[in-house]
Amino acid sequence: MTMFLFQVQMTAHEWIQFSIGRIIAYFAVGIIENAVPSYQAEIAPASLRGFFAGSIIAVVTLGNMWGSGMGKAMATNTTKAGWLVPVGVQVIPAVILLATIPFTVGMYYFHTLLPFLSYKRSTFRLVN
Repeated sequence: MTMFLFQVQMTAHEWIQFSIGRIIAYFAVGIIENAVPSYQAEIAPASLRGFFAGSIIAVVTLGNMWGSGMGKAMATNTTKAGWLVPVGVQVIPAVILLATIPFTVGMYYFHTLLPFLSYKRSTFRLVN
């Protein structure tokens, strides 16, 4: 979804298209900021639940500093790059997150289930 919203905003020729992309992106961020800490706290070991539930504060603070720096750097730029660069860099965290998915704990469980799932499929075929 982030990549789609990124494309909507970067290809905007009118302010209304850009604004709609921003509104949907802010809505998605609002959902993620509430869902991710809850999910992290649920799957974390008991001794680390508080750390993971509070980790969103550090991430939001880092995002605020990054946004403030981008705003200050581009505040005097009156060319098209003045809004394309700040919007373009918002895809960097999404790409980093997508690149780290294979290293998540859930993927380990998925790979350990693959032999079991293939066994279930072959058994199901024998029954039918």
